[in-house]
Amino acid sequence: MNRWLMVAAVLVCQGGICGGGGPPSNDQCGGPMLRGPIDAVEVGTLPVGSGDPAEFTALAEGGSLTLIHGPQGGVMVALALRVNGSDPPECLGQKTQISYQAGGAALQDSVTVPLATYATGPGVRTTHTNYLIFDAFPDAGPVVLTVEAGGKTITRHISLLR
Repeated sequence: MNRWLMVAAVLVCQGGICGGGGPPSNDQCGGPMLRGPIDAVEVGTLPVGSGDPAEFTALAEGGSLTLIHGPQGGVMVALALRVNGSDPPECLGQKTQISYQAGGAALQDSVTVPLATYATGPGVRTTHTNYLIFDAFPDAGPVVLTVEAGGKTITRHISLLR
């Protein structure tokens, strides 16, 4: 009888009741594809729920991002990248890094995975929403967000909102 209770508990937990599953996965691809040069890289967001790359909104200098609290208590931000060029790659090698404060300590987190991109116009490709997960609970306030992709770097000084 106890064995059946344990099996039932495992099945319930796998369904998401005990912690909600793992962290969201990024839309990774097999490896950066070599194509034409990238003229510009932008960092921004996609609408919540839709995630349509055609609805990309660039993150302006001095802008803000709202912290997302995951089902296991982790904290993250949702970002998308857009690249422009004569023939931008379908698989974008990139590094996204955020520098922030947590409990007064200066910290940095980053994600370095090749991301799939989707055509959103002539010479324009955009990723789906991807997640940068913090190792520590960040203080609300100013952060520095840096993206390196295709030999281009963009930096935004923004604020985190709770």
